[in-house]
Amino acid sequence: MPRPSVAEMHFVVWAFVLPFVFGDGLVSGDGDVARHIRLGQMILDQGSILRVDQWSWTKAGSEFLAFEWGTEVALALAYNVRGTVGVAVLAALVLATTFRLVCQFLLRRGVDPALAYVTVMLAALLSAGHWIARPHMFTFLGIALILPRLEVPKPSHVAMMAPLFVVWANMHGGFVFGLGLIGAYLTGDVLELINARFKARADTGGDWQRRALLHAGMLAVATPVTLINPNGIGLHKHVLSFFGLGTILEVTDEFRSPSLLSVTGILLALSVFAIVRTFLAARRARNGGPWRPEWQRTIVIISVLAMAIDAKRNMALFGLVALPMAALHIDPWWRELKDKGGFKASFARDHERGRAGPWTAAILSLLAVVTLIGGAKIIPTDFNEIAFPVDAVDAARDAELEGRMFNSLTWGGYMLLAWPEQEVFIDGGTDHYGDELVDEVIRIGTLQPGWQQTLDDQEIDMVMLPPLVQMVHELAATPEWDVWFCDETAALITRTGADTPVPVQSRSEQPAICPQA
Repeated sequence: MPRPSVAEMHFVVWAFVLPFVFGDGLVSGDGDVARHIRLGQMILDQGSILRVDQWSWTKAGSEFLAFEWGTEVALALAYNVRGTVGVAVLAALVLATTFRLVCQFLLRRGVDPALAYVTVMLAALLSAGHWIARPHMFTFLGIALILPRLEVPKPSHVAMMAPLFVVWANMHGGFVFGLGLIGAYLTGDVLELINARFKARADTGGDWQRRALLHAGMLAVATPVTLINPNGIGLHKHVLSFFGLGTILEVTDEFRSPSLLSVTGILLALSVFAIVRTFLAARRARNGGPWRPEWQRTIVIISVLAMAIDAKRNMALFGLVALPMAALHIDPWWRELKDKGGFKASFARDHERGRAGPWTAAILSLLAVVTLIGGAKIIPTDFNEIAFPVDAVDAARDAELEGRMFNSLTWGGYMLLAWPEQEVFIDGGTDHYGDELVDEVIRIGTLQPGWQQTLDDQEIDMVMLPPLVQMVHELAATPEWDVWFCDETAALITRTGADTPVPVQSRSEQPAICPQA
């Protein structure tokens, strides 16, 4: 078989590594994966978009805005076909395709093959924290599709924005970022046009004017078509409302600034240092030209860097957008570097001789076979039993337990899928529940004054939390509550009473970490 092309290397590597090595993280990285699957199943079963809450008792019957319904249906279809294996494979293919397209974009813009490969590899690593089968993966794909059209705008690209943004707006709220990218390029075009006219450079002024008109056309087409969704302008209001959240933004890990002590935080810091350092060095390779890129790229790099510093969830955007922009600028400098060990030459040969197709077909065939046989014990066939209360939910569902439950935010999504008969207190869709309910979860979970009275007032009959949580031990120590089930992952505490089923376990069957009455 011929060697793969440079861009195909990324697809083959990630399409293999992600499901077979990181498959558990793809499906069990957080509770939202199961939540999205369940909502997608409900949409398929009902044949319509969800409009009201049908799964929680705290917000039952309240208005619900399904702003990621397209991804939820896709995940549900994958899950219905082959469970978590299907979900992992779907996510892996979307991410692998994204990395391939970004690499292909750089190569077509004339970037040295070795630099293109290294840039995308670093971008992939910066996105590692979001290797999860959630709607944001389609924003990654949308970025990979829009960047080539922004860099080399053509009249045909204006019309292409319509189908791209219609789909994007129905998959993930990140379509707003896509509109922002177009706006950044348009702003950069205008600044470059002003600069050209100020310096009386008519030869370049005409080109910047043409680019500005094309980017303006893209924005004019892309913006209104995002209204083609089941929620109309309500989608845009909902997405923008995220910026007004208080408690939710404070307590949600992905909205926090990245730690420089984390792997991705270190990569981000090194990336910023490398960009600044190479930009200064690239000036010499450009014969004394400006150390910064053209204005549109400069605006994009600075904007996305600010977003990445503000919230770790945006580090993936920095990798997929800012790093390619930087690579386009430093390519002349990179080519002047000595090729020690023939590193650049080897990638150049693969770029010239490698074929795109055979290796892709091979990896797709492998994934198809593994999916059909149910994962072959390589890709996880269920949600992680350490991360989620798998056994506790199975036992409770078999016993047909009923009642109002207090549960952790992370587990709510899993419970929606694994125990659909049971209404949850809350799940990962915090934008739906709002700051007030999230505050209440924190107040109860941290045993603030009045927490027990709240359980009584709201007639909560069951509590599902990790066994080491202090609240579990406080409840188990009172005669009003029994430890119905407990393992190393979860403790299910039920309120005592005539209708309460006998605990499914004896104390001797429970691990030592479980609470004692």
